Amino acid sequence: MLKRLLDNGHASATVYNGVDTDMITEIIFNGMLGASVNYSVDRSYDALNKSINSLIDYLDQLKN
Repeated sequence: MLKRLLDNGHASATVYNGVDTDMITEIIFNGMLGASVNYSVDRSYDALNKSINSLIDYLDQLKN
């Protein structure tokens, strides 16, 4: 589902700023999984926000 969304959202559906959609899909999925595991361990909203914001910052860099 993530890969399809990435492929449909970009004119050159296979590459975002030099990174292919397969790799981006893995990064997003693993980032979300890691953030949820970290949150389940320490229940810190600050740590959760930091994890998610880091992932968002990385994805924002791919748009340029």
